[in-house]
Amino acid sequence: MTFWSAYLALGLALLADAQEPQVDYETQIQPIFTTNCSVSGCHTGETLPFGGFAGAGLNLSVGNSYNQLVGVPSKLDSSRFSRVIAAASAASLITMKLEGAEGVGSRMPLGGEPLSAATIQLIKDWIDQGALSERPTAVEKMTWGKIKEQDPGQE
Repeated sequence: MTFWSAYLALGLALLADAQEPQVDYETQIQPIFTTNCSVSGCHTGETLPFGGFAGAGLNLSVGNSYNQLVGVPSKLDSSRFSRVIAAASAASLITMKLEGAEGVGSRMPLGGEPLSAATIQLIKDWIDQGALSERPTAVEKMTWGKIKEQDPGQE
């Protein structure tokens, strides 16, 4: 590794440390959907007795929610909306519905208390960070000592 590439690696590692922590779907986002959307009986994916699906056919239970959200067109208006657009919370239907935006139907959760601003922000952060299903693997932190060990000829 050359001096300049090591210098760049250290700079990128420091920049990564300065960014906000990565939101974890499984431990931070899924529990919100389970508590507020799935357990309530709305977004279970169940077929209704008269046909059709409860909660627009959206199943937000554990093991189902991610694949039914990210990159999936909305049943509300598939030509205009996707449920979750990775890295674009403002354009994602789920945040519009949670915030009660006009022109997207009822605010969610329907008939319940709106989610707190902090909870909605956590969902938006997850989306804006790429709407990942798993926490990214950590990159080894670089220090000047490690850089010198890799390329002892550079001072």
